[in-house]
Amino acid sequence: MGAEKIVVCEFPLLPCIEYFAVWESFDKVIFDVHENYIKQSYRNRCIVLGANGPLALTVPVRHTAPKIPFHEVLIDNSISWQRPFWKGILSAYGKSPFFEFFGEDFQTAILSPTDRLLDFNEKLLSLCLKCAGLSDKFLQSEKYLLAKDFDFTDLRSKISPKSTNGEIDHFVPAVYQQNFGSEFVPNLSILDLIFCEGPNTLHIIKKSSVKWPY
Repeated sequence: MGAEKIVVCEFPLLPCIEYFAVWESFDKVIFDVHENYIKQSYRNRCIVLGANGPLALTVPVRHTAPKIPFHEVLIDNSISWQRPFWKGILSAYGKSPFFEFFGEDFQTAILSPTDRLLDFNEKLLSLCLKCAGLSDKFLQSEKYLLAKDFDFTDLRSKISPKSTNGEIDHFVPAVYQQNFGSEFVPNLSILDLIFCEGPNTLHIIKKSSVKWPY
């Protein structure tokens, strides 16, 4: 057997399909929760498809220092964000084929009180894995990871909402039936796949992924 293939990345919120496609090429995924939080990234936002096109849903965070480790980032619950966040998902997927099977679980997770962004991202990812029948091969780092620590592929901050078509080389999104529009919108949150394709989610991810070239 060859060496275990490990990838290190940030911990995204309701990750876009590009993350899952890349993760399929690795044996283990480690979220570096000790890296510094970066604004305007997938760490606290996701993209869903509404009637008027792609819609960004964001979790507000409290900025207490110029640089703060991700695991210390607190959600700004002084802002009434949870119900608008859920309303965005409901308007996008309330009439999708598999919403009746999974919608209530996501509603409960999103509306339940949560203080840390890490905890919010973690419970939603766990729910995504369960709904899509995906394997759980994810770990969290115990410190900021350096190249000298062990052999891994570093993808921290390599995937960004500034490029919705995908930034990783050789990532080609597979087309599937979406709720709105006549043209396919690639690389949305995994929610789009779960609510539109249900048990076919893993198949679409595998069609989108490629053998990691490095």
